[in-house]
Amino acid sequence: MSSPGPVGVQPDLGGARDPVNLLPVSASTDRSKGARGPLDWLPPDPSFRCQYVLRFRRIAASYGLVHSAAEERELVALTGRLCGA
Repeated sequence: MSSPGPVGVQPDLGGARDPVNLLPVSASTDRSKGARGPLDWLPPDPSFRCQYVLRFRRIAASYGLVHSAAEERELVALTGRLCGA
């Protein structure tokens, strides 16, 4: 995922530190996730996976982060599988 803008300019990562976007998790879960998104990592609790993917997509959209067309197709398909949509 990337942010629109000139090449070589880093996106504002303020959203990564916005308390509204943070969820309390165990240290081991935080380490296992790292900086990966839902295409590469899902929460260990299957009952939270749909909410996690929807939240990820909402936050990405609210901060203007863009996905490649292939990533967007995969996220839509993942959302459908996990959320029954």
